[in-house]
Amino acid sequence: MPARNSAAKRQNIVQLSNTPSNMYDMNNLESALSYQPYRHHGICRSYWLFGLLLVGCFLSSINVAVAQRSEFEPVWSGAWTDGEGGDISVRADGRFLTVSGRDAYSVYQTKCLLSADRKQATCQGDGVQMLSGNRFLYRSEWTLTPDGINEKWVADLAKEQLHGELSFSRNANAPR
Repeated sequence: MPARNSAAKRQNIVQLSNTPSNMYDMNNLESALSYQPYRHHGICRSYWLFGLLLVGCFLSSINVAVAQRSEFEPVWSGAWTDGEGGDISVRADGRFLTVSGRDAYSVYQTKCLLSADRKQATCQGDGVQMLSGNRFLYRSEWTLTPDGINEKWVADLAKEQLHGELSFSRNANAPR
């Protein structure tokens, strides 16, 4: 009896698959499997649009960064001299100035923070007296004018404090 039931079930399955409605579904399935629409066009368009958006954002951010940088960097970057043997090299980076300086007595490095209006700067750094080899802490206040840089400085040595004022102008001998 079990063999007879399984043969009957197989016959029912064959009959169901040969009915016209199921044949239509099978044809539909076969045509769906064989049909290959241009599915990738929609995806490619999305990638192109996303890529163009990324490139546009990247280019606009470069323009903003270049505009912010170029607006102030050339003004203060470069070589400056006090006319008495003292020279400084200034490199602008946003609101910061990195300064390396030397005169007849010492060499020093400072980092300066520009004010919001970029007309003043507060600097701190350190240096070495060349004759004695003593290190010192260096602080200064800068006033930035179209004519140059005016500096009030203080050097804290181990046993004494030195202070002074300097005016720097563009070093005509140094390339810009």
